[in-house]
Amino acid sequence: MNEPRALNTSQILRVNEQGDLLIPSELLGSAPPKATYRIQVADNSLIIHREAGSEPSQKAHRWRQWAASHPSQPLEIPDAALQRESIYE
Repeated sequence: MNEPRALNTSQILRVNEQGDLLIPSELLGSAPPKATYRIQVADNSLIIHREAGSEPSQKAHRWRQWAASHPSQPLEIPDAALQRESIYE
């Protein structure tokens, strides 16, 4: 996984008419598309942290691990529980 590189730069950003703060891609380093970030507000500062494992392939891997940790045998539901009348009881 490519970690964002530290940049020794300073840039002034402005909030647009919709109230959004847009961060140019060159300030984010090597972030892949759809990377997830966590924003921390500290006094008058915004601190941006890239979430580890935010790439789609990593999310899919974690989901498969979670699914594999559950029993694969089917649940036994009595036929009566699937009847329309039992839903309203």
